[in-house]
Amino acid sequence: DVTEQRRSEAALQESVRSFRTLFAENPRPIYVWDQHTFRILAVNDAAIVQYGYAPAEFTNLNIKDLRDLDLSNVQFTDITHAITVEGRTHFKGIRHRTKAGESFDVEIDIHPIEFEGQRAYISVVEDVTERLRLQCELEHQAFHDALTGLPNRALFADRLEHAHLRLLRSSSRYAVLMLDLDDFKRVNDSLGHAAGDTLLLEVAQRLAASL
Repeated sequence: DVTEQRRSEAALQESVRSFRTLFAENPRPIYVWDQHTFRILAVNDAAIVQYGYAPAEFTNLNIKDLRDLDLSNVQFTDITHAITVEGRTHFKGIRHRTKAGESFDVEIDIHPIEFEGQRAYISVVEDVTERLRLQCELEHQAFHDALTGLPNRALFADRLEHAHLRLLRSSSRYAVLMLDLDDFKRVNDSLGHAAGDTLLLEVAQRLAASL
């Protein structure tokens, strides 16, 4: 009686078909790579669109070829050690680049899989460039004056507190310099707030150029 064997084989084939469908049609870029050589074994359509390489070109690359050439950017170097020893599956602070040389920020989820009879890893990529840009923009807005672009009171208080706590552990001292614009109220009252804003911008530019 081979009924159970046939049922198991059918279930396995269905599992393989489901994986291939999820892999191929996933909206996020996905690629499978060899755990020893780092060579890319397979990619989905989203990866082809994101990176700009043809499927045949991908198979001649390894995962390090996808990284940005900007060496000042922090990259993980021993990925297999991070996965197998540290147990990491999610990686941040990574920049990738397209075939055309355009850089973008990514976060990657990596998991071990069995692929065509060999041990491999599957990487699911999320482009977080826009999210990081918005995050930086919000942080800048929270800590900088909208008119002059200079650090605002919140950032000043934060920097002052850090300086105070740091210097408490040493014999150094610090001072706070206060600057006042004489008769600024008179400018606003006589020439209008637009003129006052222009004056503030000029002062801010001169201060920034002098530091």
